[in-house]
This record gives sequence, C-alpha cells and structure tokens, in this order.
Amino acid sequence: IARSDIDTGEFQRWIEEGRQWIYNANLPGVAGPAPSTDEVVEVWSTNPGVTKPEFAGIIADEFLGHSDRHYTAWTEAVRRLHAMPEFEGKTFYAWCGDLYMHTPANGFVQSLLSWGDRFAWERYQQEEPTADAADRRFVREITQPWLGWKQARPGLSERMIMCLGYLS
Repeated sequence: IARSDIDTGEFQRWIEEGRQWIYNANLPGVAGPAPSTDEVVEVWSTNPGVTKPEFAGIIADEFLGHSDRHYTAWTEAVRRLHAMPEFEGKTFYAWCGDLYMHTPANGFVQSLLSWGDRFAWERYQQEEPTADAADRRFVREITQPWLGWKQARPGLSERMIMCLGYLS
C-alpha cells in the first residue's frame, strides 16, 4: 500500500515478483457530514491508484458507522470508478470495521461484493496479562465477529483481508 512516491526500483521488483501495489485514498466525509457523490469521485478519480496503470487499485480509509447518506454517496462513487476506463481491471479496497452489523452499510457491502472488490477488516488487539485472557479476547473480538460476517454475507470469505494489529 503506497501513500506517497515509491522508489522506482522497489516498485518494479515488487511487480516482477507478481505482486501488486494499491494506493491509499482518503474517505471524504469520514469525519463530518455526508459528502456528495461528485465530491467523492473528485478525490478518488485523481488518486494514483486510479490514474496510473501500474497500480492495481485504491484502498479507502475507513468505513465505520456512518449514515445512509454517507453510504449512498460512497457506493455511487465506487460504481462510477468501476465505469471509468482507467479503473478497468482494478480493485477497490475498503478499510472497515464490523459493517455487517451496520444497516446503512448493507447496500455498500453488497455492491462491493457484486463488483468483486475487497474489504480490509481492521482488528486491533490489546495486550492481555494472561494467555487465557488473550484467548477470550480473541474469541470475543475476532472469532465471533468473523462468524457474524460470514453469516450476514455468504461468500465474503474470498473477498476479506483480515488486518490484525497487536497494541501493547
């Protein structure tokens, strides 16, 4: 995931190894009122992950508990990206929390699945004083929500990236 210029040699070596680069994208409206679809498209369509053919797509940060209006604008913006010739063959990645529990996100989640896009599910754990406490936290904060995702969205497993972090 790139956020700025990348050393050309490193970029090429990564591509030659069969790997892909995606570019980080801001999420318009994440910290305020719902943006218009045009505002979102303006930000995303100028992102190097869209404009530069050597990139495989963009990853937007981050989809959490927002309103219907937010998700309507974001969904339509992703649809417009997929209609752009520059985005053909590329993937939209959504950094996200537990969207399966957030009703306003239902259409967004279903649309991304239908377009073959991906979810980067963020799960950050805190250090626990014992192995038993760590196991209980893992079940509560990863295993149970993962089962919730799978039940709410059959077929999601192939489109999900689990982003684990360990905070201590």
